[in-house]
This record gives sequence, structure tokens and C-alpha cells, in this order.
Amino acid sequence: MTSRHKILILANSLFFNNGIKAILEEADFQLVVEVSQWEGLFEFIKSIIPNIILIDFIHYNDSDFQSLQTLRNSYPAVPVLLFINEESDSLLKDCIMMGIMGFVFGKTTLSELKKAIDLVASGREYFPNGISRLLKETFQANWKNHKTLRHSELLTLRELDVCKSICNGSTHKEIGEQLHISPRTVETHKKNIFAKLKIKSTAELVKYMIQNHLD
Repeated sequence: MTSRHKILILANSLFFNNGIKAILEEADFQLVVEVSQWEGLFEFIKSIIPNIILIDFIHYNDSDFQSLQTLRNSYPAVPVLLFINEESDSLLKDCIMMGIMGFVFGKTTLSELKKAIDLVASGREYFPNGISRLLKETFQANWKNHKTLRHSELLTLRELDVCKSICNGSTHKEIGEQLHISPRTVETHKKNIFAKLKIKSTAELVKYMIQNHLD
């Protein structure tokens, strides 16, 4: 059964609000409050900290991005799930670097949204398949042009292959089939990678790959 996460929604679109509210009610989530302006969000969060904040970032501007950065700086422990356009590849990169842990597209399904909320609210990350595609398309040129030896000295070529597959959203089974190794071996590679890079999550791995132009 889905836990009743306390959810705060920021959206200035009535259509978006009504649609998301209906989905949340059907999924038995607890909607704490909905606000239409960043000022309302910051005022509310002073007194009650939600388990997760859902933000409509489909139609965002520079001011929205600055406010999101302020939110992350002021409340880094509060998970944020962004609704974005499928074309938001540049936004995606900036938000990952900011530490945003979850993204869904505007036309997400009920089951996908429930999964995303559960994962992000529990401190994990959620990147749907389309976002993995955007990452690959945005940064694959940097991978081809990468000439330094620093990362190949830190990680083996097989570990780098595993890193790329993880960032592309592949499961352990899928990675094993791609690289002709067992899922257990994939898990071992992943543990070794996390230990070498001193990271604890897939989100941190994606951030590392982006920062070092390895995707």
C-alpha cells in the first residue's frame, strides 16, 4: 500500500492543479497544501515541512529557476519532484547539478507518478526513460571527444560502460544482456563504482558523469 506522503504542490495552472489533485486523491496521497506562487511556498514551508514538493516546471522562467535554487539552498533535505517538458534537456542538466532528485513529464501516467513520488519522498531518485534519452543525446558528443586518462585510471573501461548504461536507465538485467555478464556481476561493478567515486546514489552518478563530460 502506498504510504500517505505529505505533499506540497506549486503550480500556477488551474488545469494542472486539478489534474494532479485528482491523481493524488486516487493514489491515496495526502495533499497538505497547493500554492500558485513561490512566496506562498516559502511561507508555508516555514511552519510545516512536507515529505515532498511537486513543482510544475513545464512553463518556467528565469525567476522560477532562481527560486528553485533558493529552495534547494534553504531546504536541501526536502525532496523535489519536477514536472517538465520532454524538450527540457538544458533545464535537466542544470537541475541535476542543483541536486534535484526526481523528474516526470507532463503527460505522466498514474502508476509512473505514484512510483516517482514514493521513490523521491523516500530519499531516492527517479529518472524516467525519456530523460535518460535526453541525457544521452545531450552529452554523447562529450563522451566521444573525451581524451584525458584521469577517469580511465579511476574506473575500468567495463565500469565506465556500466556507468553509461545506468545513466541511460537500464536495469541490471538489461545491462548484463548488453555487456554479456550476469546481473550479479553488474551489481558488483556498481558497488565498486560507488566506492571508487565515493557516491551513494544513481543521482550522484549522473551528476558525476555530467560534470566530467562522460555521458
